[in-house]
Amino acid sequence: MKTTNILDIKYLKDGGWWFSQFGERPSRVSENARPWESRNGVYVLKNRNSLSIVTDDFGSVPVFFDLKNILFSNDLQHLNFDNVQTEWFDKPAFWESMIYDYSFNSRTSIKNIIQVPGGSIFAFNFQSREWSIERWNYFNVKETGFEESKLLASIDQRLLDLCDQYWKSLNPDSFILLPLSGGLDSRLLAVYLVLTGDPNRIKAVTFGFSKKSQEYMIAKQVCEELGIKKHWFHPVSREIYTENASDFWKPWRGCLSAAHGHLYSFLKATDCVNALLVTGFLADPIVGFAASERKQPALSLEKQPVYLHLLSDAKELGIEDGIFADIKADLNKTYREWLENCNRFEFGEYLYLSQRQSKTYALLLQAYRDHCRVVIPFADPALATLFLSAPYVLRKDKEIIRKLLSNKNANLANLKDLSSSISKRTAQQFLRSELRKWSSRISLILRLLTKDKVRYFSPYWTEDLIGAYRVECREAILTSLDSLYEQNILSDHQMCILKTKPLKSREVARISTVLSYLPAFLSEPSWSLADDNKLQPKREHSL
Repeated sequence: MKTTNILDIKYLKDGGWWFSQFGERPSRVSENARPWESRNGVYVLKNRNSLSIVTDDFGSVPVFFDLKNILFSNDLQHLNFDNVQTEWFDKPAFWESMIYDYSFNSRTSIKNIIQVPGGSIFAFNFQSREWSIERWNYFNVKETGFEESKLLASIDQRLLDLCDQYWKSLNPDSFILLPLSGGLDSRLLAVYLVLTGDPNRIKAVTFGFSKKSQEYMIAKQVCEELGIKKHWFHPVSREIYTENASDFWKPWRGCLSAAHGHLYSFLKATDCVNALLVTGFLADPIVGFAASERKQPALSLEKQPVYLHLLSDAKELGIEDGIFADIKADLNKTYREWLENCNRFEFGEYLYLSQRQSKTYALLLQAYRDHCRVVIPFADPALATLFLSAPYVLRKDKEIIRKLLSNKNANLANLKDLSSSISKRTAQQFLRSELRKWSSRISLILRLLTKDKVRYFSPYWTEDLIGAYRVECREAILTSLDSLYEQNILSDHQMCILKTKPLKSREVARISTVLSYLPAFLSEPSWSLADDNKLQPKREHSL
């Protein structure tokens, strides 16, 4: 079910807005107001000498622009790569991905190709070839003045309306595909989908390293409570990350980490052409995974945790001064936007809302669309606004989700969870969090003491990413590191650090980026990443 990738602007008539999701022919938009505030997708306005493209809140449909060839696509493989040489490689983007898992603003791994961020307006002049990007959404949603009960009722009604729309959009032979984890967001969607439709037409899927994982056991209980009889388990093997790196390379060229392909691997292995995938993506940013209250006065950029993270990694890895300056400039640009336009949230949460979603999860959504239809309830503008308007006390630890569940199904609300926001408000929740923490620590200690011969898998883990990177993917990681070193991307000092087997989450994130570049050297040996148009001579290192 391959989607259309190129936006061919030649066939767009001048004047008036066009709506596109790149998977269908553009259609005229009749609204005179700002239609992107009410419907997700890409909006295009073409005039004789200029072009404007507007992305929705989270950039749920990626938009890449080839500055050299004036091409637009929802991935990178359909842009011009006849002469992929050194001038294309963006080192600051590479290091931003190494540190944060994604690059900032419009940066991609390729210099002459930009990505239009979510919630932004891209403007291009055909004559001068000048372009600009300006945000229209700063997530400055005012805190609601409604009573808690009225806010919850409004969210409840919107979820009912959305799920009802999804059921009505199904063909007779279609079904709902629901990724169901041990967390709260997918559980909430399961409740509303069952309330509005037939649970016999829902197929839930839970991925994990083992059926003994808490993730699967909790999801199984949810299905039993709601009468969802079709529940798949998709095993996440330790070899999957090398496979993901290969699959992700062509469309994303290193922009998407190899660590993000769990559901993708399921879709690739399963016939889902008749499925409507209802994903819980984008729930975390709107319901409170990174919930924060704006402090006054605001901390300077240099005191923000995200900058201190950069400072720490730059010192440890010996990142070049010029690259450090570029990354700081990217951070400062976003920091100024936040400082001047967003009064609700702290800078870290603003980054999570404005950057990570369009630079990571939008790419995954696009990969899913190659296999089935996809809907994103939490990206719905009306629903997102309601959640974001909730006071901090409701967004902290996703308390608002817990209350919605309590109103609909007390049994599910009381079921333990592996939510991305771990609440420790009760003694039972605190005990669970401690068990989760110490189970993980014991597993890591055993691996260190036995040199990876004893690999106890914590039941609180979904996957064994650390184990995979230390053993099964080790050879592939070393190959990618050696190739990056040969192309003068990594220094001797950086190689020494990165060749150490990962143990901490920060180390694992770095290696995920390294692994994502492996196919560049296996499938395209003529592609040089270094500082001139010729392949660099092989460098020898003694690490």
